[in-house]
Amino acid sequence: TTSTGVSVTGGWVTDGVSVATANVEFTDNSKAMFGNGNDLQIYHDGYNSYISDVGAGDLLINSDGANLKLRTNSTENAVVCATNAGVSLYYDNSKKFETVTAGAKVTGDLEVQLL
Repeated sequence: TTSTGVSVTGGWVTDGVSVATANVEFTDNSKAMFGNGNDLQIYHDGYNSYISDVGAGDLLINSDGANLKLRTNSTENAVVCATNAGVSLYYDNSKKFETVTAGAKVTGDLEVQLL
């Protein structure tokens, strides 16, 4: 123990951890791993940040709020999934495509390429 808490060198195993008001910090390339086979991994490599599902099954992201949003620059919407409604896709924070009750709506030009 230290005057500010606990210092651990190497790994540690616990049945549970409660961090009420402190931050848990990881250095670059350290992973927070979840599951018996380390199936879910969250980490930063010094440049990029990752959420990786490396196990069986799906990666589910749930929201009990009004919407689920994927954003860039913390403020620009890229994808918005609205509860009991549609999904909207954005370009430079401007809605370009959305699902609606009757199908889909496109704002702007639509280019279709046949492969």
